[in-house]
Amino acid sequence: MMQFHLSVAMDVLSQHEITKLTETAKQSAYSYQKESMQLLQRLFLNPKKDLKENFSASSKNNILVFVSFSMPKHSLQQWLLQAEQISAPVLLRGLKHHSLKETLSEFQTLQSQTKSGIQIDPMSFEQFGIDKVPAVVIQHPNDFDVIYGDVGLNHILDWLKQHQKI
Repeated sequence: MMQFHLSVAMDVLSQHEITKLTETAKQSAYSYQKESMQLLQRLFLNPKKDLKENFSASSKNNILVFVSFSMPKHSLQQWLLQAEQISAPVLLRGLKHHSLKETLSEFQTLQSQTKSGIQIDPMSFEQFGIDKVPAVVIQHPNDFDVIYGDVGLNHILDWLKQHQKI
């Protein structure tokens, strides 16, 4: 009879430890999620202040933003807004589905939401070897950097600043 009670007590203690570990894991996951959301908000939802701060140190650099209508609409809008804040040109390789009508229609939709412009410039895509989008080119006097990925202009400028590229 004594062994049965000891076994039950050990099972309860193990359950208690498991519950405690589960709660600790949930708290850690919540903390990581909160930190991730704060980072995303800083990068995408309220980028104006950070973009201007990052760009003020790099005003001598020529920044080009390469995009495509094949990108998700929300992403494309964010790139347009961020590029507009620092007066960086936004470039497309060509027309949407080789149609001027479709390109203009898509552009009008975007412009009504962002008020920024887009240039069609296949030569720049070729000159800088851009084969995927989004991409950002930072031109220096004797060379240039190309950064790929949908991470936001603020994050890219921050990284360049940290690595003394701007």
